[in-house]
Amino acid sequence: MLTQYILDDYDKINAMDIEYSLNEDTHQQFNILYKLVEEYIATLPPPSQNEYTQYDKKKHRKQYKNYRKSDNHYGNNNGPFKATKLEKREGIEQKYSALRSTLNKITLKNYESLITIIMEIVNSVVGEGEDDSDDEDAENVDNDSYMSIANILLDIVKKVGAGHEVYVLVFKDMIKCYPSFITQITEFVTKYNNSFNDIVDVDANQHYDAYCDLVKANDYRRSNTKFVVKLTEYNLLEQDELLGMIEGLFDKVLNNIDKEKHTVLIEEVTENIFIFMVNSFSFLHHLPQWSNLIERLNQCSKLKAKEHQSISSRIVFKYMDIQDALKKLELKSN
Repeated sequence: MLTQYILDDYDKINAMDIEYSLNEDTHQQFNILYKLVEEYIATLPPPSQNEYTQYDKKKHRKQYKNYRKSDNHYGNNNGPFKATKLEKREGIEQKYSALRSTLNKITLKNYESLITIIMEIVNSVVGEGEDDSDDEDAENVDNDSYMSIANILLDIVKKVGAGHEVYVLVFKDMIKCYPSFITQITEFVTKYNNSFNDIVDVDANQHYDAYCDLVKANDYRRSNTKFVVKLTEYNLLEQDELLGMIEGLFDKVLNNIDKEKHTVLIEEVTENIFIFMVNSFSFLHHLPQWSNLIERLNQCSKLKAKEHQSISSRIVFKYMDIQDALKKLELKSN
């Protein structure tokens, strides 16, 4: 529980004749932090006009909007606008729209009432695919239906910052009726793992749109990381698989620390290691493999920015944050 203080409280404390001092261990921790900050500052290049701090976002957005307007104006001069005709089954599209709308509304509080609606839509979509197809095509239609339904759910999952538990419960209920949905989880995990291969260093000054795309992709990935943890907590993924994923991220860090222009990659991998280890502590820390992860964590926390091309002090600080967070969780669990 947090305690709030007002100015009068500080005045009363100052009026007391009490001498305060930090213990020796705390002083040593501050000295370590001071040294790391000094090392980080020493690695920074001299400021120039091309630094990101000089980047005028508002001006760039204005130029981008003007470009879009001129581009649209140019497009309008090519002749009368012709509407694109899309061939689609109106019925199925309406069902997908209703499914997305209901999934956006569902919470743990209203779960019992809305899961009934969701399952009615799922049954209708899968049933329609079976009715509209011949036997030889039925399997392909089913797969398309499963994939479309799963993609709607997963598209919502990656955009929410929290509350992933309710969508895991939806997946569990869908799997109870249609076990084939488990293959969609397998494909999701494969795409998630591969997403770390798409991280590249982008200069916001030169490629602003690409930089924005990178930031958005990172946000989506971190949300998916939380979802992966919840899938494991609810036994839709094996614990060994999750442990292997975390181990693989540590490998990715240590394999790239001495390569040029891999700092952005390592920073993003480190952020996701933080999410994985802190959020999965409650059900993984008792396993023998957890000690291996702690060893890798301690190894990464001792890295020196000046000794590796793609390690920054910010990354080292993040590993220290993970250590602190895990210590607090361990104290609570005892």
